Amino acid sequence: MKASGLRLIATVVGLLIIALACAPAAPQPKQVVKVTMGGIRGVSDAGDFIALEKGFFREQGLDVESLAFDTGAKMMAPLATGELDVGATAPAAALFNAVAREITIKIVADKGSVPQKDSFQSLLVRQDLIDSGKVKDYANLKGLKVALVFTGVSGHVELDNALKKGGLKLEDVEVVAIPFPDMAVAFANKSIDAAINIEPFVTDAQEKKLAKVFKMSNEFYPNHQQAVVLYSPEFVKNKPDAAKRYMVAYLKAVRYYNDAFVKKDKKAMDEVIDILAKSTAVKNKDLYAKMTMPGLDPDGRVMIDSLKFDQDWYMAKGFQKEKADIDKLVDTSFAKYAVEQLGGAYKK
Repeated sequence: MKASGLRLIATVVGLLIIALACAPAAPQPKQVVKVTMGGIRGVSDAGDFIALEKGFFREQGLDVESLAFDTGAKMMAPLATGELDVGATAPAAALFNAVAREITIKIVADKGSVPQKDSFQSLLVRQDLIDSGKVKDYANLKGLKVALVFTGVSGHVELDNALKKGGLKLEDVEVVAIPFPDMAVAFANKSIDAAINIEPFVTDAQEKKLAKVFKMSNEFYPNHQQAVVLYSPEFVKNKPDAAKRYMVAYLKAVRYYNDAFVKKDKKAMDEVIDILAKSTAVKNKDLYAKMTMPGLDPDGRVMIDSLKFDQDWYMAKGFQKEKADIDKLVDTSFAKYAVEQLGGAYKK
């Protein structure tokens, strides 16, 4: 080979070496982080179910373990100690009391809210009481035994609002605490007359003709923040990057949920219904067409005024001793980060 040819080859090789040296390093895979997540297996947990089933958490380098609780109140202790990284619950007195004691649990995103037009949470009345005409309006609730998932929760505030519409007070009914999934059995054996319950349990009770929706909660408490996503103090402090990545995956899933039920994308709807049927107590996919699906904010926004209203109610009724600073309790930074990573605000 001629010298000029050798020089050309040497030049090309040299340029390739320089180009490779200057090229950006290949992105390193995210370190896999274990995350424990709690939920009550309601339809408002759809974002969690979708993120798990579609691999959105895995995309973010997260190994998420989903733990079932029968009430949100039971998540408070493991969240406070860091045994649970992420929880979801109604904004209850137990949460505000914990924060007032300087346990730095954070509300980081919406997990279910009531718009003006409808609600996934309703006041149910036992079928025979409706059929007999005994309960026709709010005033007829007097003397009934009413089930709540827990006392001192957002459903308790809603019940009080409903009773006021009939000129009644909480003292005019008997309140009992029963987990959402167990309310159907209580209706069946007639140990309760009414209940504040959520989907999918509302539709399930109606299909079994155990109870009927008396009023949706938007009729007595519209624009209500019924459930929120919580981060434990340990998760925020010790795994801040994982906390950001979790929110990206969660809101990506919530946006897919909105594609299904707000934009009515059939492919998305069919897939989400399959996921919900697999993940919740309602296995009959036809029932999902009859449900009032939860409002899940695709950008994770939280209704602060609703939280403050509920806290004032808990204080007035003696469920809470000391006010929590709601503005410090709510940390919007994770949702804002996720929205940026997902390309900006969701386009409806």
